[in-house]
Parts: sequence; C-alpha cells; structure tokens
Amino acid sequence: MSNFTSIESSVILQSFTWNSWRTQNKQFFNYLKSKSSEIKDIGIDSVWLPPCSKSVSPQGYMPLNLYDLNSEYGTETELKKCVKSFRDKDMGVYADIVINHRCAEFQNKDGIYNLFGGKLPWDETAIVSNNTHFGGKGNHSEYKIFEGAPNIDHSQQFVREDLIRWMQWLKNDIGFNGFRFDFMTGIDPQHMKEYFKNIDVDMCIGEYWDNMDYDIEYLKYNQNAHRQRIVDWMDNSGKHAYAFDMTTKGILQEALKNKEYWRLADESNNPSGLIGWWKEKSVTFLDNHDTHHLSQNLWSFPQKHIVEGYAYILTHPGVPMIYWDDLNLAGLKEIIVLLIKIRKDLKITANSTIDIVCANDKQYIAIIDKNAKVTIGIYNDTSNFLFKSHNVLIEEV
Repeated sequence: MSNFTSIESSVILQSFTWNSWRTQNKQFFNYLKSKSSEIKDIGIDSVWLPPCSKSVSPQGYMPLNLYDLNSEYGTETELKKCVKSFRDKDMGVYADIVINHRCAEFQNKDGIYNLFGGKLPWDETAIVSNNTHFGGKGNHSEYKIFEGAPNIDHSQQFVREDLIRWMQWLKNDIGFNGFRFDFMTGIDPQHMKEYFKNIDVDMCIGEYWDNMDYDIEYLKYNQNAHRQRIVDWMDNSGKHAYAFDMTTKGILQEALKNKEYWRLADESNNPSGLIGWWKEKSVTFLDNHDTHHLSQNLWSFPQKHIVEGYAYILTHPGVPMIYWDDLNLAGLKEIIVLLIKIRKDLKITANSTIDIVCANDKQYIAIIDKNAKVTIGIYNDTSNFLFKSHNVLIEEV
C-alpha cells in the first residue's frame, strides 16, 4: 500500500462535488469504488473523499456524530470498501476532516442546541466562549468564527484527545492515509500541529482560505501578504502540513481572464503564488466544491480559460489537484489526461525548477526543469510540440 514516498510526484483528484451526495441515490461510495481502476489508469495518485460522518447538511460539512459514518454518500461498510479499492491500487485516500465546528444534537435547559451526542457527548464547555449564539462556555478564540454551527474549543485537552482518537480510528480502521482539513482560519495552528503529529500521516492538506488583496474590485499585483499568511499557517502547523495554493488560484484566473500574464511572475521573477515560495508544500488547483460554477460558485475559475489553467498547474511545481466535474467533462477530460501524461513523462514534480523567461501582457513563457518550455498567450507555431491548444504551447527543449 502507498506510504506516500512519492508525494512530490503525485497528482490528486477531488473525487466529489457539492452535489455528489444526490447523484447516486446514497450509493456514491459504491459508484466511486467502481471507478477506481479508471481513475488509477489516467495517472491519478491520490483521491480526496467527501466528509463521511453523519451531518446536518447532506454534503457533510455540518457534522453531528463523528463516529457515525453512515452518510448521504453511503454506509460505513461501503466507505471502507471504497477506500480499500484505492489503497489496493497503491493510491492515497484522503478523508475530509471538519473539526472547526460540530453540530449539537440536543438542547440545554435554555433551549440552545449545544449538547452533543454519539461517542463524543460534549457539552457547552467544548464550544468557544465568543460563539455566544450557541452558549459557548469554553475559552475565548482568537481565530475566525464560523457562524452556522458551534465552534469547537480546541484549547480543551479532552477535545484534542477525543479528536486524535477519532482521526487515528479513521486511519487505522477505515484505511485513510491522508487528510484534508476544512476551515483552517478558525483553529490555532499549534493545535493542528498536535493533531498532525499524533495521527502520523505524511499528507495533511489545510484549507487556509482568506481574502486576497484588492483595490476596490481590482486584484492587486503584489499578493505577498496573502501567501505569507498561508506560509505562516504551514510553519506553525509543523512538518506534516501542506496547503491549498489559494494565491495561485486567485492570480492565475485573473491573469488568464484579462490576458495580464505579468501577474504570473512576482517582483523576484518567481511564480507569484504560494508555489513561488514553498512549492513542495503547495497543492495547486483551479476549483473545488465551494468554488466551481456547478457547485457553490463562490469563486469559480473562468471556463473559457480552463485548459490554460490546467496546462499551468500540470506543468508547474506544486502538487496539482484535479476537480471531479472537470475530469468528467467531455472534451476537457481528454485534455487533462494528456496533460497528466505529459507531466509524468517529463518527470515534473512538486519540487521542479522553473525559470520564467517572459511575463507581460502578450505571453507567459517558462522553462521547467530545463527540459520543457510552456507558453501561454501568443506563441510561434511549431510542428514539434507535446501540446498545442487554447493559447497554450508545450515543447521539449
């Protein structure tokens, strides 16, 4: 089974969308299991599964009883078989972990839902005190509050011990060998460091998502403060921490949409996203279940430029992630599969070198590992290319 010795050469698949729970009539895990060989064959190394605990919301992001793995996606037994089908193919399988907040099942004497059920029957002392809507009696949190559910107080030792045991159970009994952590702006990274250390898996990807820097509606060129906050989160969360490259997503979609390719190089002529500073820990992506235009459409990548976007992340350093709906869209799927093959054939990894030759309002040109040339925008036509489509030219050099 995979031990993540090849994280840096991995391609990840987010294997679900915001609406996947409804597409297979509570048989999504069985459906995904049936696709495992096909997913492996196209060059995917790891899959990220949806939150699997019982939840108030069918998508899984409002968890109730964490140990109850009978969800809208399928039963615990079906989940275990799905995980095993990928692990048997030497693939990583990541659990989506939602621990910033947890929904209570019972009301207290004042009619407030802040008493929890199941194997972790916490009370209001497990809720941060400044989450007043849910009557929290824990300690004050200095971090972002999610207003829709009780925010858990991770400074409480009993909470941390309970959650560590739960995550170890997901790893040892269910078979997950990696984790994706939701809403990391809400939890002290020192607590995440303790979780990551104790669950002891090599791949813990954090969703540290906050606002980029704008001048009214104009995305500023310099996004160093934005990527620094993600770097700080990884630094403080310890050696197991990876992070989604939110900075690259925001810059890339703006650059392609407006042909402002100069955005793709920072003032030091390095990539202007997180990959320019900490490429081996950056998980690059175009869309996810929150952002995609067919999901929640909160920050969608422009569909006119989706090929250019995938050409960028699949030829550049970082650990690229493919989104489920994109991989299953006729026409786009074949392009993504080809780009994955090119990445593998050229041995491009998270740690690949990059030399940005040109980044202006007409074109972006970069040399990857001194053996691949990527041009986005205007290019000189050639008969010797690996990929040519949608304003993108990829050549060996």
